[in-house]
Amino acid sequence: MDLIEQTKICFVEMLRLNNIEEHMLKQKAKVKWPKLGDGNNKYFYATLKNKTKPRNIVSLVKDNGSTTQNQIEFKDEISNYYNKIIVTSSLNRKGINIVDMRKWNQISTAQGQMLMAPISEDEVKIALKRINDNNAPGIVGFGAKIFKST
Repeated sequence: MDLIEQTKICFVEMLRLNNIEEHMLKQKAKVKWPKLGDGNNKYFYATLKNKTKPRNIVSLVKDNGSTTQNQIEFKDEISNYYNKIIVTSSLNRKGINIVDMRKWNQISTAQGQMLMAPISEDEVKIALKRINDNNAPGIVGFGAKIFKST
């Protein structure tokens, strides 16, 4: 095999590997792929770096107006805030007003039965076909394309 043929083979292999890398980055970045015509690797590595950067609360304004940077006080302040919300809402709750609920749209008995029916395999296939192949990966890190191929 001559040098030109080897160069062509190497170039085709490089393009194939570049496409694989771009596809992986598209899924990891969890953003729509810009159609700029180049690899956009710098953009996606920056996006991945930003997404994996730890997010921390550095300061918190308390109810009394003072600011704290103490993690233990954060926990106490956040717990107190949500406890107040729960207690306040439970004190204001008098019960469900059936008359008011009947004023709004209701589902029919047939609609209710349809919602309670088991999900068929065809429904799953239809829903899966509607998902974009390059949408953000799920919990396991796989995009929709891998599930469509099985």
